[in-house]
Amino acid sequence: MDNGALWERFKNRLFADATTGFSLDTSRLNYDDSFLSKMEPKVQAALDAMAQLEAGEIANPDEKRMVGHYWLRAPQLAPTREIAAEITTTLSRIKTFAAAVHLSLIHI
Repeated sequence: MDNGALWERFKNRLFADATTGFSLDTSRLNYDDSFLSKMEPKVQAALDAMAQLEAGEIANPDEKRMVGHYWLRAPQLAPTREIAAEITTTLSRIKTFAAAVHLSLIHI
């Protein structure tokens, strides 16, 4: 492939998200031009499944539990106010405990 064709391929296959600053160059990956459109339904299904999990869908049917470990980093995403409050309260208690431990070590 000549330099002109490589440049066009780069421009067509570069993904850049201005909001996050994330960029991904797929120009050197070997897939045909129809690959992304063929994958669109699978990608959409994955995004829909993720949205359901984030909304509190039961992910572990045997134990009837949600999966929300990512809520620990962003309690506001929890599906209920009660869950968000429990996370926020627990994190605050952990930070208070850690500060007390650090303070007691300084005085030793």
